[in-house]
Amino acid sequence: MIKNETLKGTLCGKLIEIEHHYDVDSSRSIYKQDNGLIELLSYIAEKLNAGQKQGFEIYNNFSVEGLSSLYDYLVDLEEDQNTEFNFDPVAFACEYSEYENLQEIIENYNSIDNIQDLENNTSIIPVVGTDRLIIQNF
Repeated sequence: MIKNETLKGTLCGKLIEIEHHYDVDSSRSIYKQDNGLIELLSYIAEKLNAGQKQGFEIYNNFSVEGLSSLYDYLVDLEEDQNTEFNFDPVAFACEYSEYENLQEIIENYNSIDNIQDLENNTSIIPVVGTDRLIIQNF
């Protein structure tokens, strides 16, 4: 069974309209957008996957799923803070990092021994459908 909905909002002054199709049986989400940031991120991911890295180096810091999760986080943060962020991919890449799993974060931060330590020090963004995590660097 497929559930459909249209998600609307703004990010960085751009109207974002996304069709969300959710397959209840397989628990998979499919997003289709006509405009907005996810379209830009998808375009960048396609270029990176095609080996066209020039001009897109900053996006090598994130997987396609990671970019989508970061986008969702930033949209929620804008709503929670009742503000609008400037779209600055260099700042995002400097401020956030994606890791394969919690163990990789522990190996990179001497002060972190478990997920509670991490939660006490920074924002954590789970990458949907994976063990990867994006954290706000600290």
